[in-house]
Amino acid sequence: MCPIRRLLLVIVLVAASVMAAWPAAAAPADAPAGRAGQLERLARDLAVRLRAVPVRDGDFADPGRYCPPDRLAVSFTPPAGAFRFGAYIPPLGPAPGPATTRVNGVVTCRGATYAYMGFEARWAAGGWRVVDVPALDEPAPAPAPGRPAGPGAAVPLAAALPPPGTGPLDDLAPYQPQTTCSPRPKTGVVGFRRIVLASFPATGSAGISRACSIGGRSEHKEGRAWDWAVTVSDPSDRAAARRVFSWLFRADADGRRFAMARRLGVMYIIHNRRIWGSYRAAEGWRPYVGANPHTDHVHVSFSWAGARKQTSYWDGTPVTYGSPA
Repeated sequence: MCPIRRLLLVIVLVAASVMAAWPAAAAPADAPAGRAGQLERLARDLAVRLRAVPVRDGDFADPGRYCPPDRLAVSFTPPAGAFRFGAYIPPLGPAPGPATTRVNGVVTCRGATYAYMGFEARWAAGGWRVVDVPALDEPAPAPAPGRPAGPGAAVPLAAALPPPGTGPLDDLAPYQPQTTCSPRPKTGVVGFRRIVLASFPATGSAGISRACSIGGRSEHKEGRAWDWAVTVSDPSDRAAARRVFSWLFRADADGRRFAMARRLGVMYIIHNRRIWGSYRAAEGWRPYVGANPHTDHVHVSFSWAGARKQTSYWDGTPVTYGSPA
């Protein structure tokens, strides 16, 4: 082989080896696989951080209670199997593509049907914002004694619900899911329960606290959620629930919506297969699919400020939560 041809062959071989070692360009963020992959990673990370997919009952701090990260799987279809705990916001999917800006999905544990985590994802500022869907383990409350019967029964009202007040108003509460075990009832939740039961004494309470060793996540396990024992099958209960919802959501004298919910630090409400979240307030009531349909009670969860009586209704100081985490 002549020297020139040999030199050319060496150059080609060197160039080929350099190209083989050069790192491949990353897929653009807008590529379907890239955007879907980013969302799946974030959803799995959220499930790990919140310990949102337990595989059995047990000690809250026991890491063996929760699904190992390598078994977590993201899906955009309803979870298959008879799960004890879990909830999602329909419709689910489809899997995100390059133009997707919002999608709902679920995280399950391969080989387990104890619990799953639903999530909501919104695309903003070049990345996904992902929050989990509350999934609550709540026993059915016993019916309250003395409630009126019949379709024409009036709603007993012993005390008027407080007015929304005036002056500076709290921000809408961000979503702050359970992350600790602290089931002692918090003072703001006890105060809210007292207001509602004083106004509707024929209704009942299904409790504030839950044992941290049983079931999935719930703000009951931090003492900042209350179950109001009203049923959708009872006309007076339905009317009482409507009055409380209207009271929480109506505008104040300055036209500011959700005034009492903001002053009390209400974070979300679940009732009759629907959910209202302060962090999705503009979307109103939305469908809610979970193991518990919440047809025999109203679940109310509070931000930490509301649970601790650190909002304008209780101490006159409005809360500014800042950007959600």
